[in-house]
Amino acid sequence: MKVRKIAEAYNVLASAKINKCEDGEKVAIWKVCHAVKKKAEDYQEACKDATEKLNDIEDYESKMQKALEYESKKGKNCEMKAEEYKAFVAEYDRVRHLVDDAVKELGDADVILGVEGISEDAFGRLLASNPDWEMKQIETISDIIIKV
Repeated sequence: MKVRKIAEAYNVLASAKINKCEDGEKVAIWKVCHAVKKKAEDYQEACKDATEKLNDIEDYESKMQKALEYESKKGKNCEMKAEEYKAFVAEYDRVRHLVDDAVKELGDADVILGVEGISEDAFGRLLASNPDWEMKQIETISDIIIKV
């Protein structure tokens, strides 16, 4: 399993509710979470570090706030004008691609988790414990948590 996928799954699992799961299932879920935590945190820290070091956009925070305002108001009555917004988005995309390239090797590394997942029935109880999860979140964790 790729480190990038593990990090995405960890973000979902770390805040999962497990109240409808049986005790043994809770332990199994914790074991999976614990097994992926270090890899996920290392990858997320590398992404954060690369972003901080490679982001050369002047007044980034201020421009990001203005761009978010521009998006939410659909460009009407905003401090940022359309040309500035387009320029910022282009610069943001450039930096994002630079960061993606910097952490690509780490994110694409294969990892064997070494822990057993949970049954499909237990996965159903995990889903019942988290009714607010969207399909994307469910798909993100299913490969990591379900025992094959």
